[in-house]
Amino acid sequence: MADYDVAIVGAGIVGSLLASKLAPHARVLLLDRDVAGLPGSTGHAPGFVGQVNSIPALSEVARRSVALYTSTPGGFATAGGMEVALASPDPDVARAALADAAGLPHRLLSGAEARALAPTFVDERALAAVYFPTDGLANAKAIAKYGQDAARAAGATLLDADVSGISKNPDGYRIESSQGSFSVRHVVVATGVWGGQLVPSLQATAVSVAHPYGYSTKHATRSTLQPFVRWPGAHVYARDHGPRDGVGSYDHETVHYALQRVGGLDSAYGDWESRIAPAFNRALSLLPPKTAATFRSYRTPARGDVHAVAAGSVPYAFNGLFTVTPDALPLSGALDVPGPTGLWCAVGVWVTSAGGVTGVLADQILEALGKKEVDGVDAHLRKAFDPRRFDGRDDKELETAALGKYNDIYNKAEQKSRL
Repeated sequence: MADYDVAIVGAGIVGSLLASKLAPHARVLLLDRDVAGLPGSTGHAPGFVGQVNSIPALSEVARRSVALYTSTPGGFATAGGMEVALASPDPDVARAALADAAGLPHRLLSGAEARALAPTFVDERALAAVYFPTDGLANAKAIAKYGQDAARAAGATLLDADVSGISKNPDGYRIESSQGSFSVRHVVVATGVWGGQLVPSLQATAVSVAHPYGYSTKHATRSTLQPFVRWPGAHVYARDHGPRDGVGSYDHETVHYALQRVGGLDSAYGDWESRIAPAFNRALSLLPPKTAATFRSYRTPARGDVHAVAAGSVPYAFNGLFTVTPDALPLSGALDVPGPTGLWCAVGVWVTSAGGVTGVLADQILEALGKKEVDGVDAHLRKAFDPRRFDGRDDKELETAALGKYNDIYNKAEQKSRL
């Protein structure tokens, strides 16, 4: 007899939320090298949640995520989100049409109105903006820890352990770890940037990349959180973190972290890269001078020193690794034909989508366990996220497509086809 019905490898926001949904119905084991420490991408996620997307499936799971996060203590602040145009005409303002199609509230703003709403981030260079009042700011670490607590309260076992291998056995699968081996009926790989280590078939479709993000010097928390701001034409975004402000940029050559490189890391931080530094500096130039000054002389600590520097008050920037996929959609579902036993994955799932995606996956697993009948509910999302959808395609072609998506987080090709 198997020790557990389901083992989830990876206790970030995805693994922890999934465990919380499964634990009331099944014997669940949640493993991570540091469950409470959150060494993966969840630990450094900026946490802005925009629900408008040119890919309808992503918009749908983002809306579900907001509903879940809003009900999580300390998990979400409905501060709103804003996309700012710096040139005229700016086609990205046409995203208002996508909001109409999705039934999401929005409002077109003049440059002056945008500045009034987010004066820390927007100055007179803004010509216009689209404001999405139900978007907001997620605390990915708080949501993950809430999921862990809920899973534990429902009877799940949470274990700090390095997982070294997954193999088939008569009961389903055997997991080898630094804390021993476990026989389980179902295994879910939710290891983010390390997905390809345990499941080699994911190496070409779950691709790890570098990303620059930085924090200002600490300051007094404002009485009201300002909306997060994105400049789609410049591939830059900024948000109010309370005691600090944060800025990130996609405006650089994609820096691929191959599996061999990621495998040697104990966290989803890479060392600061010269290839991403210019993009970060350009991002700061979009801020009002007073705000940009709070990032002046920012430090770029080695990856092992980021937490120590963050505990202080000086500005700093880091290289946060995360996963991209060939079509910008998560890889979530069965890696084999689901039945009484199964191997599953949930990787390439960003914070924006995690709440919704884990709900879909939990129903799939509970159905395989004979615990729930879904009768085709969310069939379109299961199909969209199916990790086997790329089967038969060339690995190099898939990897190239995934790397290209880093510079197209707004999915502009899909946007053009819908507008």
